[in-house]
Amino acid sequence: MNRNTFTSLIKHHLQKLYEVIRIGLIVFINGFFCFPEVSWVKSAFYILVLLPGLILLSIELKRFPFSDKFLLVFITLPVYLSLSHLWANEEYITRNFFFFFKQVIFIFILVFCFWAVIRVRKPFLLELLSTIVISGTAFAFISIIHHFLVAEERFFISALGGFSTGDSNKTAAYFTIHLALCCYFLIFNVQPFKSLTATYLITAAIILDIALILLTDAKAPWLIIPLIPLIFLLGKWKVKHQLTIWVTLIATATLCFFGFYSLESLLSERSVYARLDMWTDSISQIEDQFWQGLGLTYKLNLPNPEYTQLHSHNIFIDTIRFGGIIGLTFLVAQIYTIIRINTKEMKWFTFWYIAGIFLLSLYGQQPLTRPGYIWFLYWIPGVIILSNYLVLRKGN
Repeated sequence: MNRNTFTSLIKHHLQKLYEVIRIGLIVFINGFFCFPEVSWVKSAFYILVLLPGLILLSIELKRFPFSDKFLLVFITLPVYLSLSHLWANEEYITRNFFFFFKQVIFIFILVFCFWAVIRVRKPFLLELLSTIVISGTAFAFISIIHHFLVAEERFFISALGGFSTGDSNKTAAYFTIHLALCCYFLIFNVQPFKSLTATYLITAAIILDIALILLTDAKAPWLIIPLIPLIFLLGKWKVKHQLTIWVTLIATATLCFFGFYSLESLLSERSVYARLDMWTDSISQIEDQFWQGLGLTYKLNLPNPEYTQLHSHNIFIDTIRFGGIIGLTFLVAQIYTIIRINTKEMKWFTFWYIAGIFLLSLYGQQPLTRPGYIWFLYWIPGVIILSNYLVLRKGN
């Protein structure tokens, strides 16, 4: 075998590896809508992203920009949270240090894999979003049918758990992001081409999303849905179009808060006040470890026996609980970094990231977890923005 043949063979297998990772990322992210168990999502990540990603990393080691300052800021938070396990109370430790450090490796490999695929395939992000629109719409319909078959006569009064999670709040969070994406596609990808078929299909997807979110009886999405029309203002619209958008925004907000009793529900004893109690209890656990926090453990009950929750329903409060003021500082620095490096092309992903942070402020925990709903709402959009920046900044 001559040198040219050998080089061609290497390039051929390298292209196959890139293709496996590309498909793996699509399957992994769409799995949040499609897979009936979260373990399937994890398995998709481990087999289709992590494993080929580690192989590719060994090949592209010299090309990847390890020293980029924004990458270093981004990775500091998970590294610190994993290290905080070293000073956690042994009484509450049920997982060893390597369990948490693995999550750091997983997040880094996710950054690398997105960087690698975006670098060699420019339309990848549009392909990814298109598949999310399609799979999310299909499984919004399936989730509603599934709810009908399970709830039967309690269809309208029983909270929809969703096909993929069985948890009404997580399902509502996923489909709030999907709803915003469909609205974005309707304005920026469908209407410019004047495609009536695509317009009707996307409109149907939006209706399905709203119906599903209503059936979940979740509260947090109704604080975000009125803001979705603001996505439309990212474009350069004429004044009359902007006026239409603002009227739609006000009408939607009014409908959400009064038509669906959302305001009354949000202020109920089991909503705002319950969360305030959980946040207070979480902070009270820190005592004299305010700077470094309690140290990360897998499970840690809140002190109030009235709440059986293991986390505080707030990504910032839970980060303080385990990582202290130092951990919170790293979290804020990471968020600031992602928002700062977003580009015009990343506006949608920035909305996804910010909306995810908001949802995790009402139903979240510290961010260093195995692939799950926190990854979908926080790590995935943040990693996409960072990876795209690394490609643009460092070139090919």
